[in-house]
Amino acid sequence: MRLKFSPARLLSQLLILCLVIGVAHQGGAVDCRDLSRSPDRLERLSDFPVLSPSARQSLASGPKAVTTWESRRRQGKPVLALAISSFNLAMKEVETIENYLHYEHRALWNILRARDPNVRVLFVSSDPVPKEAIDHMLESLPPEEGRAVRSRIDFVHVGDRRHVYLTDKILDSPFLQAQILLRGSKLLGEAVSGDNSLLFPYNVTPEVVQMAKKLGVEFVGLSPVLTQLNSKSLNHDVFASTQVPHPKTFAHIKSQTILAGSVWRLFKEDPELQSVFTKTNNGTSGQGIFDVTRKELKAEGYRDDMNRAEAIPIIIRVLRRKEQNDETWDEVMVRSQVDGAVVQEGIPHKRVPSAQLYVHADGRVELLSTHMQKIEDKAYVGSSYPAYPKDPQLQQKLESYAIELARTLADYGVRGRIAFDFFEVSLKGRGKSTPRSDFVVGEANIREGGTTHSWEILNRLLETHHDPNLGVMVSEVTGKPVYYEMTDGYKTPWLETKSTADVFALINTHPVWRRLKFNRETGEGIQLHMTEAIGEFGKVAYTASASTPEKAAALFKSMEAFLRSLK
Repeated sequence: MRLKFSPARLLSQLLILCLVIGVAHQGGAVDCRDLSRSPDRLERLSDFPVLSPSARQSLASGPKAVTTWESRRRQGKPVLALAISSFNLAMKEVETIENYLHYEHRALWNILRARDPNVRVLFVSSDPVPKEAIDHMLESLPPEEGRAVRSRIDFVHVGDRRHVYLTDKILDSPFLQAQILLRGSKLLGEAVSGDNSLLFPYNVTPEVVQMAKKLGVEFVGLSPVLTQLNSKSLNHDVFASTQVPHPKTFAHIKSQTILAGSVWRLFKEDPELQSVFTKTNNGTSGQGIFDVTRKELKAEGYRDDMNRAEAIPIIIRVLRRKEQNDETWDEVMVRSQVDGAVVQEGIPHKRVPSAQLYVHADGRVELLSTHMQKIEDKAYVGSSYPAYPKDPQLQQKLESYAIELARTLADYGVRGRIAFDFFEVSLKGRGKSTPRSDFVVGEANIREGGTTHSWEILNRLLETHHDPNLGVMVSEVTGKPVYYEMTDGYKTPWLETKSTADVFALINTHPVWRRLKFNRETGEGIQLHMTEAIGEFGKVAYTASASTPEKAAALFKSMEAFLRSLK
């Protein structure tokens, strides 16, 4: 009897092997680094085996390179953190983000790793980091510590403003690779190697894996054989395997006809449904998302009693008239035919909270934070922390859903950062003791996100720990809880005429700024970030933190008023 050969089945077995031996393994018969490039990609959750107890135990000690790096650090030996935050999401999706290159500078918080006397940090970016931005981040530290941190950090800027991945710029330039290794070696006092250096990327892709290999170091993050779990289709598969409420979704779609038929089916099965969303599998920051409403379909002649064959041409006609960020439906559909897409019911909701977690090597899930997101035109523009400072019941429910989802992903071998976006929905017929809201999970991001930098800056400056009773982090410096509100980019025309240096020169002498700027001793004030986008895009991001949510909100508004008052 001949056994049927299944490439996906073989890949799933190799996946388990690679997770257990670690992606750092290069000397054996299996090169785990190349699995993510296979044409027979693992595209459905059934292709991903759940870890056996023995495999889970093998993973518990963590990747060998990370273990070695941490061991050296604890022994007082110098180690290098390579912060190369290439924004490696689907290029067609991120091309429409106006300040795409500046997103690399979100990761500037990594220089605060050098507060540890044994850690050196080399920050690599396409554009140079303004001196004023570095000064601003470090001036909150005691002067002596600030000087010590400066001696343990260095910067390499590529000087290449092409709208391509930072990883590609480095891979295309042996000179840049040599520069990174030379500057890293100077910081360490010895040659960069897989034992003393780790790469900390924004997310892990085949390009990141290849760059790490070229530099002779290992990376921290999601194993590349699991990257498909970040897709919208596999997000849905994961959600459907849990008890967490999730939208009705049709996934793994690569045909326009099937996509339009899925839109029809959702409207047909729920007469009360008013909107449906189509999403490309790898979209980010609101890119690749189109909504279709029952109202606009009816304006084109759609009837609720239509059959599938009658409805599909109308649905396609409506979709083909749509544009998003200068991108047409036809252009998005070309990507969907390759990467896949989902069709999802629209969820009437009140707010859009999120939760951020970390899965440790042993599979233990740690809740890091929750945020209430600010969404404009389907894109994230800021948030407040925590999500529900005045409603512990809702806060706990949100956290419990996020932990259940994270544990499910951990069962498939996911390690590192995970974030989940939720919809807050109203509950009908609630009693006095019943929460007024529930949550529906929207999507997962197994990488850093839009809330990472604000949280990391305050966490590392204020030396915080999460208090599960308060649902918020508490500072070891002040002994007080930390609340904050942040924007991903306040925009005003006068900033377009200024450089980063101009703005800091103006505000540093201003009495209002001296009152507003962050004070580590109190844990309150304003931290600016992504300041390099000031002159080019006329925008600046900032975080307002305080010991109460009311104070944080007041500081946030005061900063906005201050920026409006400047000329």
